[in-house]
Amino acid sequence: MFERLIRRALRRTVREFLNPSVVVKKVKVKQEVQNQTVAGIITTTEVVTQIETIRGRAHVIDGDTIVIGEYHIRLAGIDAPELHNPYGKQAKWAMVNLCKGQHITAHLTGETSYNRYVAKCFLDDGRDLAAEMVKLELALDIPHFPNADYKHLETPNARRKLTWRPKQR
Repeated sequence: MFERLIRRALRRTVREFLNPSVVVKKVKVKQEVQNQTVAGIITTTEVVTQIETIRGRAHVIDGDTIVIGEYHIRLAGIDAPELHNPYGKQAKWAMVNLCKGQHITAHLTGETSYNRYVAKCFLDDGRDLAAEMVKLELALDIPHFPNADYKHLETPNARRKLTWRPKQR
């Protein structure tokens, strides 16, 4: 019995070492920002920002929240119904079907929402996870996330079907 547990733990350790389930990559991005002084002289300033990328298999919490490793991630730009709302369970199971058997790549935006990291998430084939949820009429666009606009994918039927409304800022 004890030998079986040791072999199982050893196999799991080797498997995780050879194929890590979560990969976190930090990339420094340099941007040049133009500042205008009072005298009319334009100066450029170099700004260095850090972007984190998380890659791994996802566990689905609800229609707009996943977990990769120990990171709880909220999809940027959309709002899906909670599990107790109408269409909440359908949204969760649609997300499960999208994520099943795939590695998810999450590009963190640097924001947090209810102790979750906000990120744009992509499937292995390059599809945007949030865009797929909006196309399935199980999530709505919310405008207060920068660089995440899904209004053009939303159908009028989705706003009628999902009786809850996302918070307006």
